[in-house]
Amino acid sequence: AAIFDLPSGSYTLEFRLDGFETSTVQAEVNTGETTRIHNVALEVLRGGVSITTEPEAVSYTITALGSDGGVRDESALSGTTPVDLEGFLPASYRVTFEREGWPGYSTEFTVRSGEATSVSFAYQPGTLEVNTNPAGATVSINGEPRGTTPADVGDLPEGRHEVLVELDGYEPESFAVDM
Repeated sequence: AAIFDLPSGSYTLEFRLDGFETSTVQAEVNTGETTRIHNVALEVLRGGVSITTEPEAVSYTITALGSDGGVRDESALSGTTPVDLEGFLPASYRVTFEREGWPGYSTEFTVRSGEATSVSFAYQPGTLEVNTNPAGATVSINGEPRGTTPADVGDLPEGRHEVLVELDGYEPESFAVDM
């Protein structure tokens, strides 16, 4: 772009483009001379993401996706929820959640220039009610003691679980449960 017939003096020029930070340049104009402004660099306007899970303190890994939906590069960002992150280039990303004893979960999200997006995931645990006659038997789930009967064993992920019920003077009972 060219601007003609400006009086001599100092000028502040602003360069704006959707999706980019505004760039400001100072220029000195002198009568009878041409002032040239070259190579004005515009920075991409970055965005952010807020990641939450229920329960909190779940591990996450974020990877950038290419236009074909595959991983764009091998770099990844990892941490623990909840978290608010800034400085993401506008693009599509995949976040994978990992919680010990639970199946992994992945979802995709898009960051847009100058905007914050949010991603949340809630684990849906099941509860297993175990009763015995007589009461007082030890209940183990997948080899981990979880209480005595009558017992409501909560926070169980989807899938198959091995249950062992033991009481002194009785034969142990074991069975599988699909949640």
